[in-house]
Amino acid sequence: MLSDRRNPPPLSLWVLDFAASDAPAVPGTSSRTGNIMRYVCIVLLATVMFSGCGQKPFIQKGSSMEPTIKAGETIRVQMDAYRSATPQRWDVVTFTPPMHSVSAGSDTDNLGIWTFRVVGLPGETISFDDAGLSINGKIPNDRPILIQNIQYKETTASGVPSRPRSPTYPFTIPDGRYFVLGDNPDHANDSRLWGSLPRESILGKVKNK
Repeated sequence: MLSDRRNPPPLSLWVLDFAASDAPAVPGTSSRTGNIMRYVCIVLLATVMFSGCGQKPFIQKGSSMEPTIKAGETIRVQMDAYRSATPQRWDVVTFTPPMHSVSAGSDTDNLGIWTFRVVGLPGETISFDDAGLSINGKIPNDRPILIQNIQYKETTASGVPSRPRSPTYPFTIPDGRYFVLGDNPDHANDSRLWGSLPRESILGKVKNK
């Protein structure tokens, strides 16, 4: 689960203030040159400001994404990442959990926004065996370095029993839905327990994870 952080002051006001001010020209420059330099400064400031637009900070609660995201760590979420794109395998996404998932049991709070990694895409078939996770009958060999040593199992190590909505394997992901897993699978209330995640529940993509 994640908690929202207080939004920073609106930097757009600073840009508007600067643009509207009668800032003195730089000594030794003409009025025209000074205006050009002032315009360049405005553009640079606006570029820095808008490069952070669409991002929102959250604090990770719980250990379900360790060691990639530690409990208490602040992460930045690109809230418009999927406005014109679709989630890709291995993306770390934030989402509102399906209502039936909150009773599946986890080591985190049951309300709020959750974070997991996209593993299965719409139409793909997920299965587990002694070798771990398989997608369409093949073990994925393109895992990011951060999760190359993770051993995904059908259930959590603590032996959490199957739930009414737990998938049976092989499990084919319905259209418009995704299979998400925690990087700490022994302590993750993820798709293994409550099934696939609807696309419309995904809020954004965690940066640099």
